[in-house]
Amino acid sequence: MNAQADTALAKWNLDHAGPGTAAACASLVQLGLAPAAQSDITVRPPVLALVGTLAPRCAQEGHLDDAVLRAAAANLGAPSPALVALAAAPLEGTSGAIKPDHLEGTEPRHQAFDRDVKTGVPVGKAPKSERWEADGALRAGYAPTLKQLVAVRIHATGPGSVRAIVRTPKGVGLRDPEKDFSFVNPTVCRFQGTGAWEECQLQTPLRDVDSVSVLPEREDVVLNEVEIIGAR
Repeated sequence: MNAQADTALAKWNLDHAGPGTAAACASLVQLGLAPAAQSDITVRPPVLALVGTLAPRCAQEGHLDDAVLRAAAANLGAPSPALVALAAAPLEGTSGAIKPDHLEGTEPRHQAFDRDVKTGVPVGKAPKSERWEADGALRAGYAPTLKQLVAVRIHATGPGSVRAIVRTPKGVGLRDPEKDFSFVNPTVCRFQGTGAWEECQLQTPLRDVDSVSVLPEREDVVLNEVEIIGAR
């Protein structure tokens, strides 16, 4: 049986799952949608296509967590037009630059948010800790979580990426044992570090964003300024 036939059969099974629909959708989220919302995980194209085919039915039945769906749609590491289309509904609220409530990582980290591009943080030399996938070299946190994240603006020298830490229902995605919550960490921006402002508009707005992390790709990366565009 080819992949197209497998997908058609899976869709038929989901459409006729009856009382088992909730469990089937929970499996889809755990095994397909959540991995598609994570950085450093390669989701095979047939699996991503299957998720894109089945997700609309689960969303229709109310069995798809919106934060996880949006994270998967926004993840540059696993692009899926079907998920982007499904998560296209706008979120309420007026967006603007939001200053973090707390910062973690390389010092002097506050200089990445002091609205002065002449100052900077040498994030490229940050040691890779056990929490690198979540924290990166610099992590900007929000309490309470952001109601929406729509864009990231970066002024840097040298390339890197930005991940959003999106809170998810318990047991879905990754788990932060120190902060005691589940999350996914989609890559939402890749910057070249040209020494000028670069802007990444997310493919779909994110919700329930706990924090944003910056991961440099070279040792000489200097982060001059970061702007997180969203709404509380």
